[in-house]
Amino acid sequence: MSKIDFDKTLAAGLGAYNRKVGQWWVDQTRNKAHVAAYKNIAAHVVRCAQKDSGFLIDYGCGTGLIMKRLVEALPAWNFLGIDGSKVMLSEAETWAASKRKKRQAAIEFGCAKLPDFSAPAAQADVIVFTFPNIVSVPS
Repeated sequence: MSKIDFDKTLAAGLGAYNRKVGQWWVDQTRNKAHVAAYKNIAAHVVRCAQKDSGFLIDYGCGTGLIMKRLVEALPAWNFLGIDGSKVMLSEAETWAASKRKKRQAAIEFGCAKLPDFSAPAAQADVIVFTFPNIVSVPS
């Protein structure tokens, strides 16, 4: 597992997030700790999603590991995954392509510069935000 200086890398601009940081995250999502954490997060989200159908936004979805579990657990729900890395969204699109064929509810992804809180939050029933690099600090 390679180390990365996030401050230095991200100071290079959005392109660095799309490439170097995006690939670093893709590599991270393959380790047991991330898989276990995402499994726990998905289980919690399923407990919170108390309707048979709805609209869920996964903000900072990365490769879609949490969404992948949620799509299975919430088959009638529509999903929108948003991330700033085309590298990670490409990984998400790979697994989503086969899932789309087996369900009527949508699985969509969008690329946006993060943080971008302009997602259609008022329309969402659940918003998942598991983006550890952003910490909200009062100004």
